[in-house]
Amino acid sequence: ATAAYLRPRLLRLLQIKGTPSGADIVARSEATDLLRFRLVENDVFEYVRVLTPEGVVAASIFPPDMPAEQRDLVGADNSGTPGYRGALDAQILGESQRFIVYVTETNENQAEIVQVLEFDEEIVGFMIGRVNLQKTLIDNITDTALTDSDGNPLTPLNIISYLSTRSGAVIADVSVMDHAQDSVRRAQIGLALSGQSGFSQFSMRVIEEPVVSYYQQVENTPLALITDVANTHVVGDLTLGAFSNVPWVLPILILFSAAAIWIIWRDTNTPVQI
Repeated sequence: ATAAYLRPRLLRLLQIKGTPSGADIVARSEATDLLRFRLVENDVFEYVRVLTPEGVVAASIFPPDMPAEQRDLVGADNSGTPGYRGALDAQILGESQRFIVYVTETNENQAEIVQVLEFDEEIVGFMIGRVNLQKTLIDNITDTALTDSDGNPLTPLNIISYLSTRSGAVIADVSVMDHAQDSVRRAQIGLALSGQSGFSQFSMRVIEEPVVSYYQQVENTPLALITDVANTHVVGDLTLGAFSNVPWVLPILILFSAAAIWIIWRDTNTPVQI
């Protein structure tokens, strides 16, 4: 029902040329309200915009408290943005969706999901959502409500998980960012992004004990998940073989998080036919 309601309105707003008619304005308002309800108000995305094939903003959905200077209003040119470049890459490669990660001008790591919009086998636009990293990913991989085999609570320094791209861009909670930025230079990011998973061990300048690290790829994304363990309470009995059996290994959480993001598009076909 949601898809049937949204598709004709998306198509209409993507076809607006010049001054919009009253019906065009209504269609844009209705599409914007639905996208805000489905994608932004549930904290999965911070910001969603619909672009024409040329990269012009046809609809912009953002929370009321978003600073004005960060909003791209209808008619703005987004052809030079990372999201639009990711959309063109998806189009060239025949992908219906693409997950991109990039560094902003303020040196922050950001992630967006691009959705290709098609009508009668022709690409008519793109939907690009800026992922709320804290709510969808970071909170899940920094869950500290865990205990060891003796029932002792584990602190954030016992288990540290973070996400990284091939270039070394790090997505992590601020409380573990220093560790993650040091670890990423030694972790097996390349192996993870080649589809492998496994364990490695290395030393870090700020930790006396060796670090045991688990690496794996987050499916359908350019992200590797790294989980490090280095703690005097557990390191004496810790072996690579035991690592995968203890209940406080976190990698599976990120897979659920990624699935939660992709399911946002479940009411539409792949690629989205409007």
